[in-house]
Amino acid sequence: MSAPKGPLRVRKIDSAEAIKALADPLRLRLLTLLMRDHERSWTVKEIAAELDQSVTKLYHHVNVLEQVELIRDVETRLVSGIVEHRYASGQRGLQFDDALYRSSDTRDASIANIAYMIDEARDHLVAYMGSEAADPDRVMIAKSRMRLTQDEADELRAAIDELVERMGRARSNRRNTAPTTEVLIVMHPASDG
Repeated sequence: MSAPKGPLRVRKIDSAEAIKALADPLRLRLLTLLMRDHERSWTVKEIAAELDQSVTKLYHHVNVLEQVELIRDVETRLVSGIVEHRYASGQRGLQFDDALYRSSDTRDASIANIAYMIDEARDHLVAYMGSEAADPDRVMIAKSRMRLTQDEADELRAAIDELVERMGRARSNRRNTAPTTEVLIVMHPASDG
């Protein structure tokens, strides 16, 4: 089976191997970097410079992510007698299979991934708000607690998915002319305490 030419819109993380590959914070940072601009390809040297890591340290992490198809080798060429690989994201977004949270084999890694993503979004927000260029009018923070039936929760999730998909399609018309906006959506049952 040949790999798709471009990245998937969303990859469903549904295997223990993939969730364990993402359990390492450096691999998550690496994947986030490649997903940020899914049309760009990177050498390990370029990734290392961007993440402020050694090239030799990153080869292992790149291989782990490639083995679970979260990144892909999109070009191999000979440069000054050395084989150079260029890597790109295998997807534009990730969706985690609910079953991973239920399995004792993957539960801890799944929870660690959630914590990392939330922490990373918080860190990016704090860095932005602390910068001279920050525009508070462009920041939205909303938290709601609602009583929803399962059907209503499914309807809300579907509406959010549709909106994100529509905005993603519109993005392809704008390319790099619009500023990047980071969006984190978290929806979960809450304790009534």
